[in-house]
Amino acid sequence: MNKTIKQISIESQLVIERLLNTEEGDVVTYDELSTVIGRDIRLNRYCLHTAINKLLREHQIYFSAVRGVGVKRCNDPEKVDAGTSFVPRIRRMAKKGVRITLSVRDYAKMEKEMQTQHNAQVSLLGAIGAISAAPKLKAIAAKVQEAQEKLPLAKTLEALK
Repeated sequence: MNKTIKQISIESQLVIERLLNTEEGDVVTYDELSTVIGRDIRLNRYCLHTAINKLLREHQIYFSAVRGVGVKRCNDPEKVDAGTSFVPRIRRMAKKGVRITLSVRDYAKMEKEMQTQHNAQVSLLGAIGAISAAPKLKAIAAKVQEAQEKLPLAKTLEALK
């Protein structure tokens, strides 16, 4: 099946144009963005989300929320910090996924295909939880510091042993 290309709303295009004209460290307020689109951006967040996602995907420009104020264009260290914040969240989500999957009441009554999916899911989520623990991240960081570059998957997995 062919996917259609979504047309970006005019409001999102206007937000993109405004945000493209910022420098790193600049904060663009929600009030200013609301003026740009002619309505409250806080009630029409899709315009802002679409714009921010497109700017990251196509221009490597990242904006973070400034609570109650607006959005800030991040510099490179802030981008790294923002990416780092995902690791604990991914770990929590993986552990919760394991708990939910293991809450199956009668494993023996499930069809073999569902048992296989259950076991594969618990294995994968368990591995994600284990490798995203602080000691494993430190081990990877040590290998990255030694190599002074990003590690390919095989070397990353080797660092976890």
